[in-house]
Amino acid sequence: MNSNMKVFKDKILYFAILVIAGISLSIAGFTCANDYVKGIGIGLAVVGVLKIAQYLLISRDPEKVKRYKIANNDDRLKSLTQKAGQLTLFITVIAGLIAVAGFGLAGMRTVSLIISLVVCAQTLVYTGVYYVLQHKY
Repeated sequence: MNSNMKVFKDKILYFAILVIAGISLSIAGFTCANDYVKGIGIGLAVVGVLKIAQYLLISRDPEKVKRYKIANNDDRLKSLTQKAGQLTLFITVIAGLIAVAGFGLAGMRTVSLIISLVVCAQTLVYTGVYYVLQHKY
């Protein structure tokens, strides 16, 4: 394993786990005749394989490794990623609250409750991660 490969080792491991999870879901979907689970599993496995292939190709070219390292250490990119994450959270929370109200008005109390619990959990996780990172950095 060359030194360039070490940069991508963790990412390849992560996507290998994703491939295994996808294959497991696909097998469960085929076994239970559940097309939804089968489709999610196939999708996860394909994305995992493609990302592993991408990292293997990048790791073999020193120029691509250099560009990859520069791109991942760019402060502007980090700032954009942070803002995109915050905006995504905001949009999903608002959409979830609209869905809670809509399903509640439609008389689907169980669905409304589940969505509200997901929105609350999402907000609590974000707040917890924010405070942990705030104290860490």
